[in-house]
Amino acid sequence: MIGFVDNQNVVILAQLACPASIETLLYQVPAGFRSFIAELSVCNRSGVATSFRFSISKLGQPTATTDYFYFGTPINANDTFASEIQVTLNPFDAVRVFTPSANLTFALMGVP
Repeated sequence: MIGFVDNQNVVILAQLACPASIETLLYQVPAGFRSFIAELSVCNRSGVATSFRFSISKLGQPTATTDYFYFGTPINANDTFASEIQVTLNPFDAVRVFTPSANLTFALMGVP
């Protein structure tokens, strides 16, 4: 990872096997805290290509069109997508994911 984060402090903030066709909360910053997101990893456990969405909503508000970092992003069969996000989240900010299939695992790494 690059950037200004000490890699020794990076931990797994959240992991989720996302259900099909349901926007799902992956991570929400607790009250009184801030978190730094360093990386998103998406693993397709299936032999069929699919896609995913990834959004961050301020203060846990419902997902708006402006909240998406990735929308309809394709992921090949039996493949992994990884992206350095490098963003600081404030209290109650919500990270949500979506996939039309039930074969994706999401992992969010950062500093709580």
